[in-house]
Amino acid sequence: MPQLQGPPLLRGLVNYAAMLWVSNTVWDVEFFLHLEASQLAFKWRFVNLLTRALNNVVAVHRYLNDPKHGSHIGVSGGQGQLLDVIQITIADRTHKMKVILSPHLNKMVQTCKLQAGHTVSIKNCQLHFDETDLAGGNVVIVEEIDVTGFLELEDPAELSGLQWCEDCGHLEQMDLPMTSSRGYYTSVWSTMELYGNIWKTTVPAVADLANTKLQDIYSIKDLAKKWSTVKIAHPVLLVKVLLKSRMIHYAKPGKNDKWPFQAHLLIGDKTGACTAVLWNAMCPNFYLGNIKEGTVLLLKKFTVRKSFQPLPRFKPVLQNTQFYDIDINLNSHHPESEVRVFDATELPDEIELPPLRYNFVTRKQAGCLPNNFVCDIAGIVTYVGRYEREPMNNKFGMDSGGFWVRRWIQLIDESSLKPFYLQLYKIAEGITDLDIHPGTKLVCTHVRLVQNLDHLTTSRTNRLVFLTTTAESQISVLDHAVYKELKRESVIERLWKWSTLRECKTRLTQSSVGGYLNFPPLPETIDSIKTCLKDTQVAASGDWEKVFTGFSFREYRQILIQATMVYVRLNVEHCTNHRQVF
Repeated sequence: MPQLQGPPLLRGLVNYAAMLWVSNTVWDVEFFLHLEASQLAFKWRFVNLLTRALNNVVAVHRYLNDPKHGSHIGVSGGQGQLLDVIQITIADRTHKMKVILSPHLNKMVQTCKLQAGHTVSIKNCQLHFDETDLAGGNVVIVEEIDVTGFLELEDPAELSGLQWCEDCGHLEQMDLPMTSSRGYYTSVWSTMELYGNIWKTTVPAVADLANTKLQDIYSIKDLAKKWSTVKIAHPVLLVKVLLKSRMIHYAKPGKNDKWPFQAHLLIGDKTGACTAVLWNAMCPNFYLGNIKEGTVLLLKKFTVRKSFQPLPRFKPVLQNTQFYDIDINLNSHHPESEVRVFDATELPDEIELPPLRYNFVTRKQAGCLPNNFVCDIAGIVTYVGRYEREPMNNKFGMDSGGFWVRRWIQLIDESSLKPFYLQLYKIAEGITDLDIHPGTKLVCTHVRLVQNLDHLTTSRTNRLVFLTTTAESQISVLDHAVYKELKRESVIERLWKWSTLRECKTRLTQSSVGGYLNFPPLPETIDSIKTCLKDTQVAASGDWEKVFTGFSFREYRQILIQATMVYVRLNVEHCTNHRQVF
């Protein structure tokens, strides 16, 4: 039997409104309470309907916990030690509304047992009213839910046209977290991945300096010398983005932050280079949709500070360029910085900006380079692996999205019969999933070479070289536009020509998609495995059930077990209702 928990305030509120009506006193208060009571009653009737009806899950959203969320759901200090909140949008054929999952149900989402497209029956829920909210905010918290089936979603355009329930507040109808001060959603599968159209904002490039005079533009060298006095001078910088680092997401459950983000850029002009830092609301406005390596920026109203810690990872890009250890801080307040994307083709003749510098290597060269060498590669895809989720050490267990999402890519070039093995972390692909398939030409910059020297036992042992993306990696498809920008690089020019030859097309016939790739592969003998994995603890058979049942969807972990194989069976299943969720 479905259970429903209601607020004790409701009955008292209705009675109090009736008392005021009879006594003919304080008419404004009486009308306010009477109206609120009627709205609560409508919501109450709808929650009763929820417990009896089947509903379609239209969308699943995830955001990070904060004190405001705790106030909305009536829990002091948020949801205990949990860092995230799951919000789902449910609908029938005519109306939709948002509800919050109780924390103990988050596991259903992370094990892919509850996703968009499922039909559900809500067995137990409670309606919470935030008594401190003058707008009459309320939220449905689902305590028990049954998944009853799966239906392919209709056209998203049709779903967006569904009406919100009559008692849904203004905030509930917006594409924002319903109970939090956060201004964004995170990916369901990883806290490091960003989600939503807000990150795709673009601004048009300007083609002139407007009211800025050339003599007002500072050089980075001059700024570094006078940085302690520029607060009065209000300098202007015209610079090029030489390197773009992964955005830092520093949200904490104990603090209400709408945009807890920070992004580091390496910017330069003819006199040198320094770090620029985008803070808070500047990140959704510019980071993903507008700024890339090579973008020209006109910066005003910024603050300058000594770098807290100079970033050594910028050094491979700098080469002979002087690096100054100052930070150009760009914020949305105190002061409100001005950031404009400048059309690089309209630069004044007096302005010189440095070109982008690359360090492309071929597959043949990669085997001779030192461990942890940072380089750029280009190749043609011959294998695309499935996505896997790797637990993050500092968040695993508290944050259900505490994972890195990654997959293996195999690329070839004309220099060697051996392929590149690239461990591609999804965050390097940006907000839009790249269409990577066999035959795609890829350019991967700022990737790190891993020589895996632990596997070398003799001088004849093959080096199991692979590459992995870094915080600065940028992945792009080598189409005609990218080729036009990079054709001066000999590696790109040779790859482009080789892709049209019969030799390349013949090698592409061996391409594949999906499956599981373990690289570097395990040693072939038991003794070699013992040497290679000497620090790995063997999992006892009594712990297997606990380990395996604790896995989340597509979670990757390497577990060492010791057993005798006695039987092998291959099951081939055809699933007709499976959808790729990421």
